[in-house]
Amino acid sequence: MDGHAQEGHGRRDARARGVVSLSGVVAVVRRLVACAVLAAGVVAAPAAAPDAVPDVPLVDLGGRPIDLRQARATELIFVAAWCEPCGRALTAARRRAGALRRQGYRTVVVGVGTRESADAFARWARGYGFGDALVFDRDGRIEAAFGAEYLPWHVVIAGGRVVHRGDRAPGLEELRRWLAGG
Repeated sequence: MDGHAQEGHGRRDARARGVVSLSGVVAVVRRLVACAVLAAGVVAAPAAAPDAVPDVPLVDLGGRPIDLRQARATELIFVAAWCEPCGRALTAARRRAGALRRQGYRTVVVGVGTRESADAFARWARGYGFGDALVFDRDGRIEAAFGAEYLPWHVVIAGGRVVHRGDRAPGLEELRRWLAGG
């Protein structure tokens, strides 16, 4: 499975089970800020280009910073242990990483801080073979910065820009093209 057959766990679908829709909270906050800016007569700075890499620090569970420019292509996968499709996404991501590692591809697994601890997330992700690049998003800043709306959520950064974001992983051919600079 290359990720195309995965079904994401929608944040909006989970409300009945007690999960807060972060995308809804972010939208409300943006509207409130926009109203405050207009009321104050301040002109807001233009938004970053949609393909710009958000300026949010990533630090792995060992306390080491992760530089998104270090690899030729980096896939961030936003997951949670309680999300069933996320386990399948990590299995597929492990295969992609194995197939493309020599070409400069790497995977960073980002655990969302909803309904689980960093330790529980780390144990779960290590069970899928990921141990080095694990990030736990305690406060939702990383999730919000990369526009994660569903779980699993995939973001691919190549050539210093975001080339893919969505609830499905790109295929191997598309990843190879980005790794080649295309």
